[in-house]
Amino acid sequence: MLISDHDIAGALCVAVINQTVARHFFPNEDPIGKRIHVTNGLETFREIVGDAGDVKHYGLDREIPLQTYEPCLQRPFSSMIVVLRGAKVFPGG
Repeated sequence: MLISDHDIAGALCVAVINQTVARHFFPNEDPIGKRIHVTNGLETFREIVGDAGDVKHYGLDREIPLQTYEPCLQRPFSSMIVVLRGAKVFPGG
């Protein structure tokens, strides 16, 4: 994910959070501009620059996890995950 052209290695660490994170840590307030401590291997604080909808990772009946999305140039991984948004299609409709 390249959040903006400025989100490169050495720049201010940023993240987009999902709605579950926003509700959990920032109830009744705007999370944009706040900082969050991310501990997924490389502990760091990241400035929240956006929020995204929740994604069901392991099945539609599973609980939605706390999720951050970080620029690949600031947090490189050996693999990436693609998230697709779909719509329900009903026969005849």
